[in-house]
Amino acid sequence: MPKQIPTARFALLVCATAILGLATTSYDVSAVSHSNDKINHIAAFFTLALLLDLSFPNYRALAIGKISALLAYGLLIECIQYFLPYRSFSALDLLADTSACLLYGLSSLLWSRVSWIKSL
Repeated sequence: MPKQIPTARFALLVCATAILGLATTSYDVSAVSHSNDKINHIAAFFTLALLLDLSFPNYRALAIGKISALLAYGLLIECIQYFLPYRSFSALDLLADTSACLLYGLSSLLWSRVSWIKSL
């Protein structure tokens, strides 16, 4: 197992935990609350998609499974928020999550075609 895989898996766990915490807290986090909510979703899920890909590089053929897992995670967050009095379920948030996953997929296709990136 390459050395970067455990690091990527740890980063994925930390990010997923932090995102769940931010998504369910009633505390106002100024860095998050003063930016566009959909941009936050896109940044979070793009990052999760990247970390998931780095964590399980031998499963490129299961890209649909990885994306499905991320979208299930996004749906879980929205379902939890539905039951919180200070949050709400948002289909637009799920759309932003989906957009981020698609954007990552397109980006990774482009990255795989750039020779200097392939050598990293």
